[in-house]
Amino acid sequence: MKPWEKIIGDRVFGSCVGSHAEYVCPKENVLTFMPNNATFEEAAAIPCAAQTALQALRDVGKLKAGDKVLIYGASGGVGHFAVQLAVDFGAEVTAVCSTSYIQEDFAHNGKNTMSFITPTKTAVSETFTAAINQSPDSNG
Repeated sequence: MKPWEKIIGDRVFGSCVGSHAEYVCPKENVLTFMPNNATFEEAAAIPCAAQTALQALRDVGKLKAGDKVLIYGASGGVGHFAVQLAVDFGAEVTAVCSTSYIQEDFAHNGKNTMSFITPTKTAVSETFTAAINQSPDSNG
């Protein structure tokens, strides 16, 4: 059996040149199986958001284990991936998001230090190695 024959008829998603088109012909190595509970529209957003978070933390922020990172807009598309990736890198994460998302979205990230701040005018007095701002209503 050829590798691509394993995915014919299955629900898959991925990213490739032209992947914002309705129909594309990607190579099998850029595809993975969709989560059972995801729609195609939801799965289509995953590669862009995840890659943006990865590039921001790894390539621009040079994040490594023990670094402190501030993720503003942590419950959004890029922010949600940034929290998970930063935890995986071994960073200490401070996530800024609405309190309604804390238990629901981030309860599984207990292996590293995480703190949460609600998006108010509360000042943060820590120094961070990297910061990601994904809030559409922020001022720069």
